[in-house]
Amino acid sequence: MGAKEWEDMIVGYFVDKKLPYSLVKSIVEKRWKLEGQVEILLDGDLFYFNFKKPEDRDYVLDEGSFHMLGKLFIIRPWTRSVEEDRGQISSIPLWVNFYKVPKFLWNPKGLNLIASVVGKPICADKNTEVKKMLTFARICIEVDATKELPLSIPIKTSSKSCIIDVEYVWKPLLCT
Repeated sequence: MGAKEWEDMIVGYFVDKKLPYSLVKSIVEKRWKLEGQVEILLDGDLFYFNFKKPEDRDYVLDEGSFHMLGKLFIIRPWTRSVEEDRGQISSIPLWVNFYKVPKFLWNPKGLNLIASVVGKPICADKNTEVKKMLTFARICIEVDATKELPLSIPIKTSSKSCIIDVEYVWKPLLCT
């Protein structure tokens, strides 16, 4: 059986000190709107989520990582490397706000291009996708936790140049 038994599970862990099992269980049960049940297991600092319905698993992966009482709770599909790399965070998903984005770049391709300067774009928030709040574009990006993050991004076009300001909603100590 081996790895087959675990491959449909999702693993969750905190970047900082973990919260107690009962608190995590209570928060995820309220946050995730599941159609079926979820079994929650704890192994040291790793929380394992076993979903009875595959669509619940997909929903949780789409929702992704989130903050729980001010602590980032990272959500990943189970892989052997998750356990092997336990305690060694090399990349982390962060919400990043981009200010003064030129309108010609306010589209999936343009925002992807901008976000790629910081890391690997994962998704944009709803207001960014539907262009409701144009003060800033908010994008979730997987960043290299060992590298310094840019505070601005210069953009040059054929006629002029501009600077996009970058704000991190939260930054782990590794990235500062």
